[in-house]
Amino acid sequence: MTGSETYRVCFADTDAGGIVYHARYFEMAERGRNAVLAAAGFQLRDFYETSRLVLVLHRATLLFAAPALLDDVLTLDSGILALRSVRSRWRTVIRRDDSLICQVDVDLVCLERGSRRLIAFPPELETVLRRVPRTAPSSGRGGAVAIP
Repeated sequence: MTGSETYRVCFADTDAGGIVYHARYFEMAERGRNAVLAAAGFQLRDFYETSRLVLVLHRATLLFAAPALLDDVLTLDSGILALRSVRSRWRTVIRRDDSLICQVDVDLVCLERGSRRLIAFPPELETVLRRVPRTAPSSGRGGAVAIP
């Protein structure tokens, strides 16, 4: 079970050929993660306004299976693959109907704003992350797709 959002591809998402530009998949995945966090009770704005901490992308991998096109309605399924004290690994699977378009895996870490030092997730954030739905380790496209 994961958090699921829908997203309609707009003109600004596409290149001159009407195909979604590769960097937009990172943005879609972030929208999916933010929606899941909000559903789990985490207010990102409050966190940034009241905390000395920031969540940053540490690592990202994209697996492209098929192009998304202008006006496609996509489903963004986001959830956590793994959770450690200093890192959360997320997967967002982007589909058009039942067809895999793209799989986005990212690692998020927490940094202290001033020093930019890596720190463990604070207890209140870790509690929220533990409520986030877990996602399956494979993309479901004809078998497992290994993402190291």
